[in-house]
Amino acid sequence: MKAIQFNLARGRSVVSATVLTIVLGAGPALQAQGDKAADKQEDKKQEKKQEENGEKDLSDALEMSQNAKTTRDLDRVAAKLESALKKGLEKDSEKIAKNLLKSTLLNYAKNYSERIFKIPRDTRWQFYRREAMTRLRQLIKIDDKNADAYLLIAKLQILPDGDRKEAKEAVDKAAKLAANDKNKLSEILLLRAALSKDEKSRLADLNKALENNPKNIRALTMRAMYHQNLHLKRKDKKNKDHLKNAIKDWEKLAELQPKNMGLQQQLMRSYNEMEQHAKAEKAIDRMIEAQDDNPQLYALKAEKQADQKKYDEALKTIEKALDLDDTNVQVMLVQCRILLQAQKFPEAVDVADNALEIQPQMPGALYFRSLAFSSMEKWTEAIEDMEALIELLPSNSDFKLQLGSLYSAADKHDDALEIFNDFLDEDDENVRALRGRGDVYLGMGKHKKALRDYNKLLDVDKENSGAMNNLAWLLSTSPIENLRDGKRAIKLSLKACELTDYKAAHILSTLASSYAEAGDFEKARKWAKKSVEVGEKEKSSQLEDLKKELEAYKKNKKWREYKEKNGAEGEVEFDID
Repeated sequence: MKAIQFNLARGRSVVSATVLTIVLGAGPALQAQGDKAADKQEDKKQEKKQEENGEKDLSDALEMSQNAKTTRDLDRVAAKLESALKKGLEKDSEKIAKNLLKSTLLNYAKNYSERIFKIPRDTRWQFYRREAMTRLRQLIKIDDKNADAYLLIAKLQILPDGDRKEAKEAVDKAAKLAANDKNKLSEILLLRAALSKDEKSRLADLNKALENNPKNIRALTMRAMYHQNLHLKRKDKKNKDHLKNAIKDWEKLAELQPKNMGLQQQLMRSYNEMEQHAKAEKAIDRMIEAQDDNPQLYALKAEKQADQKKYDEALKTIEKALDLDDTNVQVMLVQCRILLQAQKFPEAVDVADNALEIQPQMPGALYFRSLAFSSMEKWTEAIEDMEALIELLPSNSDFKLQLGSLYSAADKHDDALEIFNDFLDEDDENVRALRGRGDVYLGMGKHKKALRDYNKLLDVDKENSGAMNNLAWLLSTSPIENLRDGKRAIKLSLKACELTDYKAAHILSTLASSYAEAGDFEKARKWAKKSVEVGEKEKSSQLEDLKKELEAYKKNKKWREYKEKNGAEGEVEFDID
C-alpha cells in the first residue's frame, strides 16, 4: 500500500491509480471471505471438540428423547447419553445427561413393567422382568437414592421365581428414601406388608400406610382381609374382635366406593356373621339403588329380613322379585326357604311344586319340598322326594344321611340303620352317622347302644350340642337304672344350653329332666317352665310334651323316656319312680 501511495505522490502512473481503485473496492469482500474461512475452521474445531468431549452426543440424546416412544427408542437415548458421559462433559452438561439417563432407564423399566402387571399377563413377562431389572440396577449405580427404582425392583422381585430377599432389601431402602412423601410411602409400606411373613409386622406396616394415606383403597382392602382371615383362622369363633376391625375397614371402603357391588356383598356377609342383619339389609338396599331391576337383589334382601324373623316383610319383598321375573326358579327357592322359616309348610310345598313345573327334577325344589313334608310329619312324601334327590345326585352323602334321619323319624329303623352303618363301615368316626345311629337306637329303646354312639361322638366332636343334649336326655330319663347319671346329665345339658345361648326349648327341657333325675325339682320346674315359654315363642312341635314334663316336675316326678315294645329292653311308662 505504501508503494502505491508513493507512486501516486510522484504522479508517474495512471495505471497505478486504476489498480488502487480496484484494490480499494475489492478489499471488504476479500476480508469477508477470509473471515468465513476462519469461522468454518473454528466450527470444525468446535465440532471436533464436541465429538471428543460428548457434547454432541448429549445434544443428539436430547433431541431423540423428545420423540422416544418405544423401549428401543429409549435404549438409543440411553446409549447416546452413556457415550456422552464417557467422553466427558462440562459440569452443567454432565448433570443434565445424568438426570436424563436416570429418567430414561426408569421409563424403560416402567414400560416393561406395565406389560408385566397388565391382566392377562403377557406370556413373555419373565423376559420383560430381566430387561427391566438390568436397567434398574444400572440406574441405582448412578443414583442409589432413587426411591422409585427401589420400589419397582421390589414389585418385580415379589413375582413368582423372583428374589424375595432383594425385594425386601429394596422395599426397606425405598421406605427410608420416601419418608417425606406420604402418598409414595403409603404404597411402599403396603408392598412391604405383602412381603412380610410376620403378622404383627404386616399389620404395623398396613397401619402406617393408612396413617400416611387414609384413603389408600388397596391398603384398606389388605387390612380388612388381614383381619377377616385371622378371624377365620381362630378356633374361638365367639371372639370377633378381628371381624369387627375388618368391618370398620369394609365400611370405609364402601364410603369411598359406594357403587362397588362386590364390596357391598362382602360387607353384607360380615354383618351377617356378626348377626347385624339390619346393617346387612342396608348394604343390600345400596346395591338395589344401583340395580333396581335385579330380582336376585330383592331375593337377597328378603333373606336378610327373614334372618331378622320379619317373615311378612320378607315375603312381600320376594313378591317384588317375582314381579320382575315370575319364572325365576332361584327366587322361588328363596321364597320356599322363607316359607319354611315362617312355618308355612303347605305354602312352601306349593311354591316347590311351581318351581318343579318350570324345571322338573330341580334338586333345590325337591329338597325344600322334602323338608316341608317332614315338618308336617308327612314322612312318606318327604322320603319320596329325598330318594328322588339321591337318584339325581347319588354321590351326595348329606342327602343320604338325611334320608337315614327321615327313615328313623318314620320308624323305618332297619332302613335307617343300613344307611348309617354303611357310612360307619367306611369311617367309624363319622359324626353325623354316629349321631343318626344313636338317635335311631334311642328311638328304638336300645339305650345301651345309643349311649356308646353318643359317647364316641363326643370323643370326636366335644362341642356337639345335639349329641350332648341327647346323651343328657338318655342319662336322665332312661328306664334302665344303671344307665342313669344325673350329675353327668346336668353337666352335659348345661354345656349344651351354653352352646345354644339358652334359646333351644328342647335343650332347656333336657336340663330340667337332668335336675329332676338329680332330685333338684325346684330347678327342674324352673327350666321346664322356661322351655315351655321358649317353645311357645318358637311354636315348637314338641310344646305339648314340654307342658307334660313341667306338670310331672310340679308333682316331684322324674321323667322317663317311653320305649316301644319293638326292640325295647322292657316296657316302662314315663311316670315310673
